Amino acid sequence: MELEVEHTSGIAVIKVTEVMVGDDTDELVTTVKQLLNDGIRQFIIDLSESGRLDSSGIGNLVVAYIEVTKQSGWLVTVMPSFFFESPLFGTSMLPSIIELFRSREEAMKAMLDPDGSPESTESGSSGCSTSAFVVLLLGTMILLTTRLS
Repeated sequence: MELEVEHTSGIAVIKVTEVMVGDDTDELVTTVKQLLNDGIRQFIIDLSESGRLDSSGIGNLVVAYIEVTKQSGWLVTVMPSFFFESPLFGTSMLPSIIELFRSREEAMKAMLDPDGSPESTESGSSGCSTSAFVVLLLGTMILLTTRLS
């Protein structure tokens, strides 16, 4: 997995340029933690060109989200189009945990909107619950096995 980090208007945009699978996905969490230590609090994780995600990738995306929200930050994700096209999109529970966008432009607009702010969710700054995380991983595994090309 390769990551490209750009900074725009105080927002770190982390673009995943290859598949996000297996142990390599730990690099995302490491990068987010480094940026948090540098004072960055707004993140866009751009997976629009990643091609493939597995449970490790989704799991580390949620871990990155938890790390950011623990420090009162905001993390959103640009997902690949196949994720939105799948009939199992809603069963993954990812949309109930992390704000998802179809394009980087939509995500950037939401973050730069002066009236916009992260919506408070049940998970809030304390992270997602264990049961939500388990359902998320199970739903994601089903989604990935039936993925549309």
